[in-house]
Amino acid sequence: MGKQKDYEKKLRKIKNEIDKIENQIAKTELNLNKINDNLSNPDDYEQEIKSGELYKQHDITTEELNKLFEIWELKQQDLEKLENLK
Repeated sequence: MGKQKDYEKKLRKIKNEIDKIENQIAKTELNLNKINDNLSNPDDYEQEIKSGELYKQHDITTEELNKLFEIWELKQQDLEKLENLK
């Protein structure tokens, strides 16, 4: 019975981590969409575009999103491995 509880505990932990990462991905995607909207409105964000600040934010946010997807993928693999052990 102890093995079952350990299994369930590990399963919950990984699922919670995946949920947190998915929330971070959603927030980062929203942020990226806002940046893209700003870039598509040059009249309103002329200074930020000319200075390159919006492009810099876009690059940083895109990189962050890619890293989150990589982490999410690894956690999904961990979950699959754990589920296959059952």
